[in-house]
Amino acid sequence: MSGLQAHVDDYLRLRRAVGFKLTEDERALGQLVGYLEAAGAATVTSELTISWARLPEGVHPNRWAKRLRVARGFAAYLGSVRGTV
Repeated sequence: MSGLQAHVDDYLRLRRAVGFKLTEDERALGQLVGYLEAAGAATVTSELTISWARLPEGVHPNRWAKRLRVARGFAAYLGSVRGTV
């Protein structure tokens, strides 16, 4: 398991402990981690996250916004546990 995936697991565990189900978020964050790892990134970057969020091409922009919302929440969590984003 990668470091990013371990952080995703911790993030989801924390949010679920306060009542969130996060089925869609879990799927999206798994895709984001895969995308970042394929790009050789060890952490979340704005440039890569925006590129990922705009996939697949041709879907309604609301889907992109939802993916950005999920990534933004995870990045905020990373910033709190790492001290930086």
